[in-house]
Amino acid sequence: MILILFLLGLVIGSFLGALSYRLPRNISISKGRSVCPNCKHIITWHDNIPLLSYILLFGKCRNCKKHISIRYPLIELFTALGFIIVGSTIQSSNFFDLFYYLIVFAILVLVFVVDFEEQIIPDEATFVVIVLSLFYL
Repeated sequence: MILILFLLGLVIGSFLGALSYRLPRNISISKGRSVCPNCKHIITWHDNIPLLSYILLFGKCRNCKKHISIRYPLIELFTALGFIIVGSTIQSSNFFDLFYYLIVFAILVLVFVVDFEEQIIPDEATFVVIVLSLFYL
């Protein structure tokens, strides 16, 4: 279970890294693929594997060789470790309880990163937490 939570956390963390960059800039999350912020080269699928690609590429873009921000692997790792902690803490055998807390944790990571970098809290994240909490009651 710990390995599953860790891997899921890495994947969700990768998504949160992209979302935390795109959301404040009003860039659609559904359109376009991840690109190098320096050379704008589209990142291939095998260079987009959470945490592992950053390590294998020594934190550099395969195309332009410029450094990629450490923020991405840090968000991925923090989310993965947080998923393990949340999963280990939840004592309920109900899958939906775990799912709810993992989603709330992920949204809190997103809010933290965007607030830290941009000094704003995205309305979209707040709205999702409110709706989820109403359904959870």
